[in-house]
Amino acid sequence: MFVDFLDGNVKERLVKAVEIARRHKSMHLFTHYDADGMASMAIIRAALKREGIDCTYEVFTTLGHKEMESVRGVPAVCFIMTDMGTSFLPEMGDYQCDCVVLDHHEIPPDFDLDQDGKVFVSCWLAGVSGAHDACASTMAFLFAMTMNESNFDLATIAMAGMMGDNQHRPAFSGYNKVIVDEAINRGLVKTMESIVPVGDITESLMFTIDPYLRGITGNPDALHDFLFELGLNATSQLKFGDSELASRLDKGVLAKLRENSVEEDIIARVIRTRYYLTDFKCDAQLLSDTIDACGRSKSPATAMSVIDSHDILAGRGIYIEFRRQLLAMVDNATAHMEQRENIRYFTYTEQGYGGLVCATLIKYGEKSDMPIIAVLDVGDHIDLSSRCSAEMERAGINMADAMMSCCKMNSGDGGGHSNAAGGRIPKENLEKFLKDVDWTIGMQKQ
Repeated sequence: MFVDFLDGNVKERLVKAVEIARRHKSMHLFTHYDADGMASMAIIRAALKREGIDCTYEVFTTLGHKEMESVRGVPAVCFIMTDMGTSFLPEMGDYQCDCVVLDHHEIPPDFDLDQDGKVFVSCWLAGVSGAHDACASTMAFLFAMTMNESNFDLATIAMAGMMGDNQHRPAFSGYNKVIVDEAINRGLVKTMESIVPVGDITESLMFTIDPYLRGITGNPDALHDFLFELGLNATSQLKFGDSELASRLDKGVLAKLRENSVEEDIIARVIRTRYYLTDFKCDAQLLSDTIDACGRSKSPATAMSVIDSHDILAGRGIYIEFRRQLLAMVDNATAHMEQRENIRYFTYTEQGYGGLVCATLIKYGEKSDMPIIAVLDVGDHIDLSSRCSAEMERAGINMADAMMSCCKMNSGDGGGHSNAAGGRIPKENLEKFLKDVDWTIGMQKQ
């Protein structure tokens, strides 16, 4: 079986997860609203549908006590949760219904779920990093393959989730690499060395945030001049296999990044292998970005339509509008960034953008030497997103630990990965949280 490469504990739990699912004719799915959440849920939906199991679903922007009340009250005898849930495993152990949690976030000490009708499956249980080597879509795909070996075609959807969580940088590793290598072997994926994806060059560079070309991205006139200098125009297309044009574009992009004083370790990660999905007829990153935009724009049904139909154009309108808003927020955050001794932070007003803005500015902003935290006022509480760079991680910074502990100190919940984490706190505790997290990051660096 394909899953035979897995650690025994993870494989046994996947078998149990499948057994639990097969006890039911219908169930409810919960997931996160980003690309990994959308892709992981789509994989589960497809695998269950092929087994004759009906599904309904619900998408959360974050998972806190308020959302867990919705989970507890769902009128279903079984639910599957992907890309979230690790922080609430003890609570789910008391639920009356069956449940399966497929996640990749760091596991708090002594947290688990493995009892009759309930199981938690995580790459961390085998010591495999959920920040780099496996995401929720990876775990969902392994669930699907445990259910039926004929589900391998779902690997291309899993790749969209991997890319959404930036796990292709600098290269696929761990569980991800096993899946991607086999997808290439089976002809589901073709590779090409290029910074710019196959397709419309103008649209790619106009809305890209990775790489984000300060002064060009989002600026039609500057982009026109950039392309003209490269001997291109607004209608130029990059076709699969055109290595000469790809190389010319690469040189132009790299020169602009160095002009913008982007760090060389970031530039090294920009130079990449592109993955063309033969079933979707598009770059895997574009599929990832499209379903991410749909999820964050509160249109998960459109994300599912894109995946079910294998038609990237079904989500193009949402993708374009989302990217316009995102680029405007990058500009706004840059202009209104605030700073403490060890962190920078900004406030924003539209849910769905904070983590992406943080990630863009950490890599390509003019000031990227401290963790960045996005602060969203949601009435009676504050939602938080944060990012730090690989260099900061090497210096000892762990955003998952910082957000988990500082949110808890302020009557909230938090967690995530060492480089990307989030949380929620009561509105009145924001100033104390900022002081606490600033101090905590300072202590981590010592």
